[in-house]
Amino acid sequence: MMSDYAIPRSTRDKSDNVGRVLVVAYLVLFLCFMIFPLFALMSKSMQNADGAFVGLSNFVAYLNEPTLFKSFFHSLFVAAMSTVIVVCLGFFLRICSAMHVHPL
Repeated sequence: MMSDYAIPRSTRDKSDNVGRVLVVAYLVLFLCFMIFPLFALMSKSMQNADGAFVGLSNFVAYLNEPTLFKSFFHSLFVAAMSTVIVVCLGFFLRICSAMHVHPL
């Protein structure tokens, strides 16, 4: 028994097939360019220079580097300073443009 809300096959148009093809193409490209390289990257990160599996010891060694946190805080400082500069310049330019449009 067919439901009253079901669309009969004869009324479907070709755009349904085009949509399915585009979704499959997107999924294939996503696998090829995102998932497979990410998997390869993660598997290589758990190997030493000789290719032997070492687990998370590479990550532990990286996190124990004292320069890591120093560079992290330098990056935060640069981001904060650039944000302050851009906000101040934007505010100044907005005030200038408002005075130009509506002089006091």
